[in-house]
Formats: sequence, C-alpha cells, structure tokens
Amino acid sequence: MKNNNQLSAWLFLTPAIFFFLVFSAYPIIRSIQLSFYDAGVLTQEFIGLKNYITVFQNPRILKSFINSGKFTLLIVPIVTAVPLIIAVIGYRMHRTLQTVIRFAYYIPVLTAGPIVTMIWLWLLHPTGIINQLMGYQVLWFGSNPEAFFAISMIIISVDMGMTIIIYMASLTTIDTALYDAAKIDGCNGVQEDWYITRPLISPTVGFIFFIKIVGVSQIFLYPMILTGGGPNYGTNTAVLEIYLQAFNYGKYGFASAIGILFAIVVGTVGYFQRRFFNQNQDVVHKRKKKRTGIILSKGPHDPEGEADLKKMIQEAYDEEYGGE
Repeated sequence: MKNNNQLSAWLFLTPAIFFFLVFSAYPIIRSIQLSFYDAGVLTQEFIGLKNYITVFQNPRILKSFINSGKFTLLIVPIVTAVPLIIAVIGYRMHRTLQTVIRFAYYIPVLTAGPIVTMIWLWLLHPTGIINQLMGYQVLWFGSNPEAFFAISMIIISVDMGMTIIIYMASLTTIDTALYDAAKIDGCNGVQEDWYITRPLISPTVGFIFFIKIVGVSQIFLYPMILTGGGPNYGTNTAVLEIYLQAFNYGKYGFASAIGILFAIVVGTVGYFQRRFFNQNQDVVHKRKKKRTGIILSKGPHDPEGEADLKKMIQEAYDEEYGGE
C-alpha cells in the first residue's frame, strides 16, 4: 500500500517536475553557461569573465540597475502600506461595500497589461484628460522625472488590487473576540488597529513586502511600451536592458551575464529582508511569551491565575499607554 501511494504521488508530481526542469532549471543553467560566451544567434566564443567585467564598465547597464532600485524604493512602500489602510477601512464596512471595494481595485489586475498601458497613455497624453484637468501641459513620457513618476503611478494603480484582496483575506482570520474585548476596555478604532490588527497581520505584511520587492524590481512591460527606457535611459530597467541586449542587439551572452548579476542582487536583497523580518517576529514572540507564560501555566480557571492575568493586562496597558 505504501509503495502504491508513493507511485501515485510521483505520477502526480511528474508533470510539475517536467515543466520545472524544461522551463525553469534548464534556462537557468543555460543562461549561466552563455554568460561566459560571446554568444550570438549562430556563433559562440568562450570569453571567460569578459561579459561580467563589461557590465560593471557600462554606465548604461549600471543606470538600469539603479533605476530598478529607485522604482523598488518608491513603489514597494506605497503598494504595501496604502492597500493595508484601504483593507482595514473596508473591512469595517458592510459586506456589500467590501465586495464593491474588492471588485473596483481588482479590475486593473484582471485587465491585460498592454490594455492598461494604452488607457494610461491616452489619459496622460499631452492633450489628454489629466492635463486638461490640471490646466497646463505636462510631457509625462517625454521628460524626466515626469516619465519616472508616471510609470510608478501606473504600476501602483495596477498592483494595489491583489494586495488589498490578500490583506482583507488575512483580516478575516483575526478573532473578533479580541476587538470586542478591546471595546469593553474603552479602546477606539485607531487603538484597536494599532494594538490588535497591526501585530496579528504583520506576517502578511512581511510576505507582501517580500514579494513586492521581487516583483517590482523586475519591471519590464510599462517602460518598454510607454518610453522604451527613455528619455535618456531614465526609465530603463535591468529586465528591459536584458531584453534589449538579447533581442534587439543579439548579444545573448552579455544579456545572460546581466541577468545572472541582477538575480544575485535581487536574491541578496530578498534574503536579508526576510532575515530581518524573521528576527523581528522572533523578538515579538519572545516578548509575548515572557508576558503570558506564567499565567498560561496556572490554567484559565485558577483564581490566582485570573488575578495574575488582571495584573498583566494592567501592566501591558500602562506600558502601551504610559500609565494613563
């Protein structure tokens, strides 16, 4: 029976393993190999580390890395924090209004990227609606930093929908009894969100922050369609530069070297971000355990334990509110 179960498991896993090997593992290995070659469409010549050296000597490539970092620094905090605020406010509304909020913010996610891009291109046209509302003309995609901020605004508008859905789903896992107890103690809505919602939803925030760093750093579609990386390479990103080097200039080896270095940078940033978040979570758990361990050991119906619980609540209240 055990052997039959193992065989069934491997049969179900086989398609996933096949697609992973063919479409993920092999391209990664092949890219690493090509990065050491001067590889064109039909020719390959081994050149060692020359591609990697050229990357560090090319100002355009370095600028594309910097632009990816600037997009990440600007967009990630906004698409992490603002959807959380919207989700918390929406979660307190009637269920019908919650559905409306989910639907309204999720429409851009359901719409194909090129269509969203063309809509924004029409809105931000020199004679478009946004310029008409402002009363003066701005060349949103013809100069910097306007092009940079326009693309950032588009990405933020598209990216918030999925994040709001995840946050609202996470909020449903919080026990409503905690909010009821807080109301009895006289807490207002802001205090409930700060002392209950914030710590309980922090793992979700960390997850969102991590995937947004990885996702936003790989911006490609919007700069390619809207500006082609311009003006003056001001919106050129690392992934767009990889595409241009490979498919516009036929430098597959050089593009592979850029991709490998960029993957190392993103992976390193993601690793330290997760490590920092996990350390903070450990500190929070230790503080909670230190506060409640003695009471949990006495049982919920022990009179002495109840007295200690009241004392602990008062101490926690004094610590958080300054003894007011």
